[in-house]
Amino acid sequence: MKDIDKYINKHQYKKAYNICYKAILKRDAKAYKHMGDLYLAGYFVEKNLNKAIEYYKKGIEAQDYDSYIAMGVLFLEGNAIKRDLEEAYNLFLEAHMNNAINASFYMGYMTLNGLGCIESFDEAERFFLEGREKHEVKSIYALASLYLKTNTISNNVIKAISLLKEAAELNSIRALKKLGDIYFTGEIADMDLEYALSCNKRAAELGDLESMINVGEAYYYGDGVNICYNKAYKYFNMALKHNFPQAYNRMGDLLFFGRGVKKDLIKAYEYYMEAALSCEVSEEVAYSYFCCGKMRYYGEGVQRDYDIAFEFFKKSLDATDLGLSHLYLGKCYIYGYGVEQNIKQGYEELLKAQALGSIDDENLLDMLVVDMDGNVGFKN
Repeated sequence: MKDIDKYINKHQYKKAYNICYKAILKRDAKAYKHMGDLYLAGYFVEKNLNKAIEYYKKGIEAQDYDSYIAMGVLFLEGNAIKRDLEEAYNLFLEAHMNNAINASFYMGYMTLNGLGCIESFDEAERFFLEGREKHEVKSIYALASLYLKTNTISNNVIKAISLLKEAAELNSIRALKKLGDIYFTGEIADMDLEYALSCNKRAAELGDLESMINVGEAYYYGDGVNICYNKAYKYFNMALKHNFPQAYNRMGDLLFFGRGVKKDLIKAYEYYMEAALSCEVSEEVAYSYFCCGKMRYYGEGVQRDYDIAFEFFKKSLDATDLGLSHLYLGKCYIYGYGVEQNIKQGYEELLKAQALGSIDDENLLDMLVVDMDGNVGFKN
C-alpha cells in the first residue's frame, strides 16, 4: 500500500484509486483508510464525506489503526463533522497503544495544546521524541517547529535545523520547504541560496507545486543560480501540467517575452486570462488582469480594445493595489481611452502609481500642471 501515497503525492489519483479498489476486494484492512482519503479529498472520485467516514469505520472494524487516526483527525479539525476533542484524543491514544505510524505525533500535538487532555510541554516533547525514534516524519518536523518557537530549549535553532534536515532525508516536503525558506532569507542561519534551491528542487521532484514555481522563479530571476529561461520553463511547465493557477502567469511571461520558448503573444494572453479566472491569490489575479489589459491597450496578440483594457485595469485594482494598473488606468483617463476623459482623475492615478514605484515611460506627470483651483491640464 506504500505505492498509494507515492501516487497521491505525484497527483496520479487514478492509479491510487485502482490499487485501493483491488486491495479492498482482497479485504486488505489498510486499503480502507486510503480509499477514505480519496473520497475525503475528492481525488479521482467525487468528494463524499459520508463515503470517507464509511471507509474509515470499516478500517476501524478491521483493526487498521491508520483508520483510527484518520477518524481522529476528523474529530480534531471539526470541519467535516462536529468537533469532539475527547473522541479524537481517545482514537489517537488507541492508535498509539498499538504503535500506529504518526500516532506519537498526534498525541504530542494534543498534549502540547491541551486538546482533550491536560496541556504539557514536556509530555508533548516526549511524544515527538518517541515518534522521532520511529522515524515518523510528522513528529520530527513537529519537534523542529517546537524548538524554533520556544526559548526553553538550549541551542534550539541548531537542533531545529538538524531535525529539519533529518526530516528532509525522509522526503518531508514541509521540511524541505522550511529549509529552503531558512537558507533563502538568512534570518536564523547563514544565507545559502544554492542549498535553498536544492531543497526546493527536491520538494518539486516530490510533487510540490509551490516548489516548482519557486525553482522556476530562481532560474527566471537568477536567485542563487545563473538565469536560465529554459530551466525556468521546465519547472513552470511541471506546475502547469497539474493546472496550478500561479503557473499560468509565469508561462504567460515566458511566452510574451520569448524567454526559453518561442514568442507567442496569443498563447501568452490565453495563459494570463486563465490565471485571472482561476487563481485565488490576489497579487496573481491583479498581475494577470494587468497583463491582459496592457495587451488590449496596445493590441499585442489580440485586437486593441480600450474599453476592455480599462475594465481589466480596474479588475486588477479590485484584487490588490498594483502600481502598474494605476499607471495605465491614469493613461486611460488622461487620453479618454475606454472612459470619458478626466485628466484630474488620471493625474491622481499617476500619483498613486508613482507612490508605488511604477515608472511612467511617457513622463506624463511632467506634462501636467495643477492650477490654483486644483484643476489639472497639460502644460502649454
